[in-house]
Amino acid sequence: MTGVSGHSASKTLEHTEASAYHRAAEAARTFQILQIGLTCLSHTGYRARTFTFHLTPEFVPPNTALAKLIDRKLVLSYRSFLFLKENNFSFDKAFSQGVPYLSRSEGAEAIRWEQGGRQQQGWDGEYKQRHDSIVRQTGKQTPSHTPHLPGFRYVIEALVGGPFANAIDPELLMTDDHHNNNNIQGDTNKKAAKLTQLRLNLRLYEQRLKKRRPVLIGHNPFLDLCFLHETFLRPLPPDAAAFRRAINKDFFPRIIDTKYLSSQVPGSRTGKNKNLEQLFYEVVNHKDFSPIVPEPGFDARNNGCAAAAHNAGFDSWMTAVVFVGLARKMVMRDSSSLRRGPQGGGGGGIGKEEAPGSSSGRRRDDGSELFRELSPFAAGGGSWGSAESGPAAAAAAAAAAEFIPPWECEVWRKYGNKLRLGGVGGMDLTRW
Repeated sequence: MTGVSGHSASKTLEHTEASAYHRAAEAARTFQILQIGLTCLSHTGYRARTFTFHLTPEFVPPNTALAKLIDRKLVLSYRSFLFLKENNFSFDKAFSQGVPYLSRSEGAEAIRWEQGGRQQQGWDGEYKQRHDSIVRQTGKQTPSHTPHLPGFRYVIEALVGGPFANAIDPELLMTDDHHNNNNIQGDTNKKAAKLTQLRLNLRLYEQRLKKRRPVLIGHNPFLDLCFLHETFLRPLPPDAAAFRRAINKDFFPRIIDTKYLSSQVPGSRTGKNKNLEQLFYEVVNHKDFSPIVPEPGFDARNNGCAAAAHNAGFDSWMTAVVFVGLARKMVMRDSSSLRRGPQGGGGGGIGKEEAPGSSSGRRRDDGSELFRELSPFAAGGGSWGSAESGPAAAAAAAAAAEFIPPWECEVWRKYGNKLRLGGVGGMDLTRW
């Protein structure tokens, strides 16, 4: 973020949930997100894909008229600037190569503006020249709905069970092979069939995500949730109770905070005093640590960004590793945590679901439903499409299942949907 504490942060000594929320909400309303890290973890063999997204406040295409309508205020805390600089954050990369985004309310404003017929009139001169050049070379107009594309909000909508399938042009997902053809009728028919399948895939995954949203795992994610709510979804509510309700009921019904979890591990006295990096190395240096396997090309340690703490992608990778280690430790020390609680456990759970591809009516008990695959074009079955098969892979999956209790188990009813608040204790998201 461009800042993490507002003006009132240094003026209050009160340590309550209400004051903690007030400070976090003020920061989220004042500052901007610069980078988001996301590690998608598949339960089968602990395979993972890590993504690092730089976000830009610029509109694409650049548009002076739209900027006048949606006049974003860019605020940078000098303290945060120094911190980011010390950790080799590239401001140039964020602004020049970042992913644009519109919040839900900004998207609605842009649609109304576009429907008024002012879209191309407001394009900046440089972009208009590039657009006209593309039209001359290809004979194709750029999409008329470009200004109100949600951008990175597509990802957030998928996570919260929101709409995204119909807003995505499936042709943008086509590979170069489909575009570099000679307009032979056979190729045209194949392309049309592929586009139809992509549309169906997008709708299928939107339906699945609406029915059962992914488990969101973060390390000390309270401030992150405030920023996601304010930046992409809707303005933050006025008080902590309304915030708890919005997060748990409307957006993220299943959350695990590894900061909170580390302070609750049986026999642990120091977990709450350790930062993410310390917990990460404690887990990976443990003699019984089972490594998470990064998918080729999606390794947080080699993705074009600094493989170090405070890079958002690497932080998300460390959080995934810490979560697996803590969950394993929790189960090893207390087998009763595997008991299933009431249906929809965790207070904000959304109930059970039949396993994909199952016709028996029974839900899989191996814990694989804890994680949801976000890539709509990988192979099904909970893997990323390139996992090994056979007895060895089955044994690895069975061993992994012992350490990750399904969401309906007692451990997540007890520790899920709880956030760590420094100086306050914890926030129970199901209490609203």
